[in-house]
Amino acid sequence: MNREDDQKVRVVDKRQFGSDGARRETDVGRTAGSSGDSSEAGSPDSSRQEMPRQEKTTFTDFINSLGASVLMNLGVLSGAKDGGDVDLKTAQSIIEVIDILKEKTAGNLDSQEEKVLSALTAELKLLYAQKVREMNSD
Repeated sequence: MNREDDQKVRVVDKRQFGSDGARRETDVGRTAGSSGDSSEAGSPDSSRQEMPRQEKTTFTDFINSLGASVLMNLGVLSGAKDGGDVDLKTAQSIIEVIDILKEKTAGNLDSQEEKVLSALTAELKLLYAQKVREMNSD
């Protein structure tokens, strides 16, 4: 490599967190024209568009995603028309994780989060028991 090639190389640190663990500002999604540096015009990153900023994931969102995982493992929620594969062991494990979260977060949730968590665990346990009964009767 000659000296001219060295000037064209640009290293960009795209890590979201610094060595101290704090979130840092990044230039991910910046287009070639935004920096004023014309040498980036042909780079692979120049065609990227900035993704819209998503809202912060809430505890309720997290619990609901775990619930959706249970429903998928019970074959209730699936992208397939004929239902999905049933994996009772995984469904039971995720329900146990939700129970652990319920126990460990007791007293630290707002009333809406407590209602969602209680209703979800009750509903998932009922669906799990129904699926076990259904599979044992077959």
